[in-house]
Amino acid sequence: LWRSNAQHSGVRSSGHFPVLFRGRVVGCLNLYAAEKGFFGDEETNTLREMASDVSFALDNLASENERNEAMAEVERLSARMKFYMRVSPI
Repeated sequence: LWRSNAQHSGVRSSGHFPVLFRGRVVGCLNLYAAEKGFFGDEETNTLREMASDVSFALDNLASENERNEAMAEVERLSARMKFYMRVSPI
């Protein structure tokens, strides 16, 4: 069904490139062209690399957020320990 709708809209080529997050597909970069055979080796490799770059960025953003959360927890625990050390009679 989608193919006839795409052709009616002038789509003659399509490329679909998975976007991953921690090794699991979470999205897809979908591109369409009016020219038949538009996605050759060079285009396909470039678009595959783009999807890979987006996947890499998603993983790095998540890792950075986790690192920031861990650092905030360390700071919170450190402040708590300093408080206990200050008020402790020992």
